[in-house]
Amino acid sequence: MKKIVIILIGLALTFFVIHTIAITIDGLTDENERSEVGVVLGNKVKEDGTPSA
Repeated sequence: MKKIVIILIGLALTFFVIHTIAITIDGLTDENERSEVGVVLGNKVKEDGTPSA
C-alpha cells in the first residue's frame, strides 16, 4: 500500500512538472502580432462611445 502511494505521488509530481515546463516554454516563446480588438472586462461604455471613469 505504501509503495502505491509513493508511485501515485511521483506520477502526480511528474505530471505537474511536465505541464509547468510546457506552459513556461509556451509563455516565453511568444510571437508578437498586431491585434485588432482589445477586451476589457467589467467596464462600461457610455452611449456616445466614451469609456466611463
